[in-house]
Amino acid sequence: PYIELSLGLLYLTNVFPILTNALTVVILGISSIGVIKSVLSKQKIKCACLGDIFNLPMSTVTIIEDVLMVLMALGMLYYLQG
Repeated sequence: PYIELSLGLLYLTNVFPILTNALTVVILGISSIGVIKSVLSKQKIKCACLGDIFNLPMSTVTIIEDVLMVLMALGMLYYLQG
């Protein structure tokens, strides 16, 4: 959650937008692979964002969230390059 918070602050301040989007692709890409593995193996791991508060396990929603963030960051990298 702290890494995602840091990325969010970088997005809000618009500091180094190309680096911010590239880091988002790498970090959330790796994260989504881990989430997919845990969901497919039926592990009951709490979601990092609100898992302790709501007893929320990782699920398809977490996968969709991570993959959409990667796709949005890739879209922004394409936009910033063009």
